[in-house]
Amino acid sequence: MKRVLIVCVIALAFSATQAWAGAKVKPYGFVLANYQFNSSWNGDIPVLASEYDTENTDVTPNHLLTARQTRLGMKIAVDSRFDPRGKIELDFWGLTGSAAAGGVLQSAPRLRLACMTFTFMEGCLHLTVGQDWVKAFAPLSPTSIAHVSIPEFSSSGNLWNRLPQIRADYSQEAGPGKLMVQVAAVRPFGADVNPHGNLEQEASQGDYLGAGELSLLPFAQARVSYEYDGMVTVGVSGHGGQMDFSKRHSVWMNNQWYDFNEDELDEKINTWAVAGDVKVKHEMFGFMGEAFYGRNLGMYFSKIGLGYQVTGLEVVGIQRPTGFGGWGQVTVKPTEIIKINAGAGLEQLSKEDVGEWDGWMGAVGQNMTIFGNVMCMAVDNCVFSVEYGMIQTKRIVQETTTKAAFEADFESDAAINHSVNLGFQLKF
Repeated sequence: MKRVLIVCVIALAFSATQAWAGAKVKPYGFVLANYQFNSSWNGDIPVLASEYDTENTDVTPNHLLTARQTRLGMKIAVDSRFDPRGKIELDFWGLTGSAAAGGVLQSAPRLRLACMTFTFMEGCLHLTVGQDWVKAFAPLSPTSIAHVSIPEFSSSGNLWNRLPQIRADYSQEAGPGKLMVQVAAVRPFGADVNPHGNLEQEASQGDYLGAGELSLLPFAQARVSYEYDGMVTVGVSGHGGQMDFSKRHSVWMNNQWYDFNEDELDEKINTWAVAGDVKVKHEMFGFMGEAFYGRNLGMYFSKIGLGYQVTGLEVVGIQRPTGFGGWGQVTVKPTEIIKINAGAGLEQLSKEDVGEWDGWMGAVGQNMTIFGNVMCMAVDNCVFSVEYGMIQTKRIVQETTTKAAFEADFESDAAINHSVNLGFQLKF
């Protein structure tokens, strides 16, 4: 990773328009510093509300100043057949050191994007290969400089990721607007492996294979959208894939390993979702949002992920939760230098699935976030932002296995985190 960072820095130092080995390289990025207060979340970017317990000193009000969301990138253009274009992007949200001040002083560079695009059919068809944003399924994210490395509404209705993929985007003029069809074969990332639970894996810096990769099938994504007059875009999309647990031997949970009982567990589990998205653009007003329904979506930073049935130190079954969620954001721009964004997001497990769970306490049953920010751009290429966020997390506190008890506990158990963030961003 250090070598990648050195190459990126050299390219950024190079002229933005200078020809380099037949290619043009344009640097971009920003320096970002965030000062944040959280009432019950320990970390840079809150996504859940931690349950407050006076005996648990790890969950207390706190504040911090971090620059880990700073980003470096470069765009590459080659004047050649099929108009090749490339992009490499890094931030500093990677592994942190083990020293007492490791999180502040030892942030590691992290590969965000590394992809190339080729153009065919006089600009109608684009083929993208490499690690890119998931654009053929639920492609939108809210506007925030407090939530950058982890977008706003993560685990509160916003499905997202940046994954290796092969994607085709076809667009065609249709009436007063443009029709787009996107299909993608995506790395089958199941989000079922925690490498930090295995010291040998953590030290090796390897590419960890979970139940998704072991299925031998890529995840499939598709989206159809229509953009009307450059102002309104409406899309529908879907995701599908498979995870093979018959080849897994253990899973890391609750700071320890649990072995799979191979006599009782030999399963292939499906993951799927359908989603809709809308975006409205105007000079002084804007709106965007998404909604989804699906099953086993941990790979998109959702809490509607896998659950494990445990007996002793053995996994004897795998839960298959379904759930729904969505988010919306309104943007108002009263002046040229002021922008106001506000929105809310919600994600919830289906209670039909919750009632079937046995022995899995502490699962997130519902997570809701509301936020609002004011951005000021009084200085060229600079953004100053004040943002407030509130997260309410309801967990399943299980005392009995009856469905009625599940629902009662689910409705009553809630934790809240309040956050205030001051953001300072310098773009280039």
